[in-house]
Amino acid sequence: MEKEIIRITKIEVKQLFGLYDYEIMTNPNSNFLIFYGDNGCGKSSILSIIYHSLRPEPKEGHRTAISKIPFLSFTIKLSNDEIIEICRKSIKNREYSIIFSNKRLEYHWKEKEEFDFLSLNKNEKVYNQYCDYLNKLNLNTVFLDANRNINISTDDDYEIIRTNKGVIRVPQYDDSDRNSLSLLGVVKDFHRWMHKSMILGTDEGNRSITNEYLTILESASKHSKNEKLTIENVKKIIKELEDSSELYIKYGLTVELFPKEFKDKINTLSDSVWDTMYPIIDSYINTLKLRLVALSSLKYKLEKMDEYINSFFSNKTLEINANEGLIIRSSNGTVLSPEQLSSGEKQILFLFCRVISCADDSLIVMIDEPEISLNIKWQEKFLEAINAFIGKNNVQIIIASHSIDLINPYIESVARLGKKEDKNA
Repeated sequence: MEKEIIRITKIEVKQLFGLYDYEIMTNPNSNFLIFYGDNGCGKSSILSIIYHSLRPEPKEGHRTAISKIPFLSFTIKLSNDEIIEICRKSIKNREYSIIFSNKRLEYHWKEKEEFDFLSLNKNEKVYNQYCDYLNKLNLNTVFLDANRNINISTDDDYEIIRTNKGVIRVPQYDDSDRNSLSLLGVVKDFHRWMHKSMILGTDEGNRSITNEYLTILESASKHSKNEKLTIENVKKIIKELEDSSELYIKYGLTVELFPKEFKDKINTLSDSVWDTMYPIIDSYINTLKLRLVALSSLKYKLEKMDEYINSFFSNKTLEINANEGLIIRSSNGTVLSPEQLSSGEKQILFLFCRVISCADDSLIVMIDEPEISLNIKWQEKFLEAINAFIGKNNVQIIIASHSIDLINPYIESVARLGKKEDKNA
């Protein structure tokens, strides 16, 4: 069953910091929503409220974080017609209510010590319903703040387990501080994501291969003499597959498809033997095609990562391999640590690794000030790269920026923030 695609369609804020009222509509034809404005207009605060409002984990400080930002009301409308509204009696009051559409569910937040025992129990029951509903939405919202801390739930880590029902992913809980991943940690996580994605793709390919053989068994006429290809035609198909598999091999997603011994053996087959062997060889070739198709999405993302990051790097090259990880080489061949990169290169590597690895499982990814440490040329290409990384994933990217160079290519997705008189200037 496919995950329902849910996006934010509208955000409305009243009296943010007691100064700003915003009504922000998203562009339905774009993966991006971009908040643009000067420092102090509330871009980062809006990202923070969205993130903490939509995270389902109880007792992890999400609702407390909302209380620290002064506003009168904050409304999030989702594409499934759900409306989440956070209301206060005054911006100075940290107490607030979170209300779902038509007051179907309403949770009242206060500092816990202010509740008596009975009201606490009643409110906790509503709170659990609230968290359960957010879990069912399955938005898996990710927030990269301006300090490049990655805010994500602690069950982000998982291991792959093979069962009689196929491959499943089991969460692995880690006591380390997930709110402050180092660059080395992010690179390591990206390697793990590549390897897991490869195994999952291979498993999907194996299921397709099983269906392929069932089709052969159910249709004995599949390899009738009228449909049988000649040895020369099969050699052409083998050459085409070898050419198309070059990037798969480069990124460690497959090994050489047709060893020399295999091709030499085909060249020695007589016509009579070919009639017997053709169904087997044809089926083998089809299984290889299915494996490549199953890994094509991962190959595409790694290809784009390779293309963009190496266009940003200077006098060094990033090598990508699902088995070996990310290897950075200087122009003289010396292997470099990620920590030896320039500040801009570190930012690019950090952001690209996180966005690509999050895109499979997340519906909303938020980035605060991605232009940090990036020169103008890099800023101009940044969103183009992110859009390429998303690929066919239905991920909504919400960005806060005050760089006109970064946002200019996607100006139709920009919401300008600031006082009304500033907007009309």
